[in-house]
Amino acid sequence: REFLDSAAATLVMNSSDIVKNVTELLNAPDTAAAMGSRAKSIVDENTGAVDKAIELVRRYLGAA
Repeated sequence: REFLDSAAATLVMNSSDIVKNVTELLNAPDTAAAMGSRAKSIVDENTGAVDKAIELVRRYLGAA
């Protein structure tokens, strides 16, 4: 959902939607680059999220 909310992805419901969206992005390279940049930012922000969550659980269990 974060990708959609940040305009880092588009929702497609069928193959026609895929063709339409890919065609639009191929015809608008600046838009495609901006979308890719937003997507990369989301991935970068969430890198290591599982490790961080595990560390928090470990700390909590160690403190109990």
